[in-house]
Amino acid sequence: MQNSHIADDDGKNSRPPQLNLSGMTSPTSPTTMAHADADINIKPAQYGLSPNSGNRRTFFNRTFSKLEKGSLRGSIFNLVSAALGGGVLSLPYVFVLSGWVSGLLLLALGCGASMWSNVLIAKMATELKLKNLDEMAYMSGGPCLRKTLQIIIVVYVFGVCIGYQIFLG
Repeated sequence: MQNSHIADDDGKNSRPPQLNLSGMTSPTSPTTMAHADADINIKPAQYGLSPNSGNRRTFFNRTFSKLEKGSLRGSIFNLVSAALGGGVLSLPYVFVLSGWVSGLLLLALGCGASMWSNVLIAKMATELKLKNLDEMAYMSGGPCLRKTLQIIIVVYVFGVCIGYQIFLG
């Protein structure tokens, strides 16, 4: 393996090699403020920075084209819809059934309860240096609560798989 440092006359390493970056431009900003003509100037790099840099699509085509299977946009939409879930979609229906005043009170109650429980979980995890929910369940309720949590997680995952199969038809 060769040493990358430049050697002196006596054979000792003295300084690292210098890179010659003349003629190169930064891909994200102009080289000087004198060349700036907008808030953000993107100058093309000498070499392509990504595999698809040669065939860039316009913003309109990237945003409004058909969603392909396994595409980045499709994955983002799938993640957002899974994170929001059916609870957000059923929220207007609950407001219709319960009315505006009681619906807002129930929404505020649910918000407060979720914030309080998340703060409790965070405090317990940081004070006792627990790494996951399994350790928290064991510390707070012993082996019985740990086993109950594991069963609840298995039932939840099984239900998600069944719901996904029903959704796909």
